[in-house]
Amino acid sequence: MSRLRNKRIASLICTRLTMLFVCIFFWGEGKAQSSEDLIGRCITFLEANDSIAFRKVYPDIFMRYAAEASEIYLDSAIHQGDRQAVQSYLESLTAAPELDALAYYYLSNTEYHSFFRSLSGWEKYERWLDSVKSVPYADIRDEIWRIQREDQGIRVLWINLPKETADTTKAQVRNEMRRVDERNTRRAAQILDAFGKWPGADVLGASADQTLWLCIQHADQRPEVAVRYLPMLKAAVDEKRTVPMYYAYLVDRIRMHEGREQVYGTQTYKIKEEDGRSFFFVVPIEDVEHVDERRAAMGMGPLAEYLEGMGQKWDLVQYQKDLPKIWTYYRRSKMK
Repeated sequence: MSRLRNKRIASLICTRLTMLFVCIFFWGEGKAQSSEDLIGRCITFLEANDSIAFRKVYPDIFMRYAAEASEIYLDSAIHQGDRQAVQSYLESLTAAPELDALAYYYLSNTEYHSFFRSLSGWEKYERWLDSVKSVPYADIRDEIWRIQREDQGIRVLWINLPKETADTTKAQVRNEMRRVDERNTRRAAQILDAFGKWPGADVLGASADQTLWLCIQHADQRPEVAVRYLPMLKAAVDEKRTVPMYYAYLVDRIRMHEGREQVYGTQTYKIKEEDGRSFFFVVPIEDVEHVDERRAAMGMGPLAEYLEGMGQKWDLVQYQKDLPKIWTYYRRSKMK
């Protein structure tokens, strides 16, 4: 099954990447930790069987990782005391307020206010915060934002574990991911049932809307959940209240669980063959010759571009030659 991959996926999950900045430490109290540092800490905590410390740290990995993928390194500007750079960024933020989970998370953190208040026009930023806090369903949105950091933090940790990581540690991370997915699936279902429809970006904001979709998309232990909420998501797409791409991914995920051909080419596998070599393949696609047309209709780029972001090449002729082998591995995966 396809896992979220490296820098490309950081930009997929954080749709407003340019809206974020990260300060792991207080301003003026040392250098901000890198995602690599945080991953190392998580491994240390797992090796010490300290699950409490581990669960406090790994949600921060996502924010740090996304910041490193961004062209904006605002945390460095803060540590360097570069008020001009920070203020320029915040001017852009407040010029067009977005319900952005990460910007709100840090701007509302009182630990950083001593620095922010040293900037001229802090009152504008406070008004931006107030505007985010005062929207309807802010409490549910804030809860979903916390879910986002957990959902993505554990995945960024998983795909960036060093090769030398012990198998026992890898198993602990996999088990934590399953635990997170199961809990978040239950909560997302409760939220959707309470609304009676897919709330969408118009109700909860883009980040929370995306996270609800991810919770349903990641419900691999309960694939019937995706089937149940697919009509809700489709209605929201038709009403232009959410992103069509989410629907495409969920359709393909459902079909993959059912062992059928996918429609949009979003699902991939990587397996180890008997000779020890890795074999990456795209799950069989219905009417593959026209997949890019269907992807375009969902606002998605060509399949070749999507795979390039994973470090893979798309060769339709080779794919069709490999289809018998692909189907063998695909069917075998459904038997596990």
